[in-house]
Amino acid sequence: MCFCYAEPTVEILRPGSAPLIFGGVDEDKARHLVQTYVKEGDLDEEIPLVPSSKLMRIATANCGEINPENIEDYIARKGYLALGKCLER
Repeated sequence: MCFCYAEPTVEILRPGSAPLIFGGVDEDKARHLVQTYVKEGDLDEEIPLVPSSKLMRIATANCGEINPENIEDYIARKGYLALGKCLER
């Protein structure tokens, strides 16, 4: 989702509502979010992060798509392709 700058992030799913992502969540902010948004449904002064369709994941493009413990999954998604090209030269 490209919110690395806002880590740690928390995604909150409320029944009947779209999921919302909040950034810069520390212990105090987490408690505040649970009290105001989770329990009461009020965003108060909190502003959720907004995903953009213009963002492109590069380094994390395969995140959630491959099993990190299975090298065949990585190779099937063209992992090591750049390394192979370098070694051929």
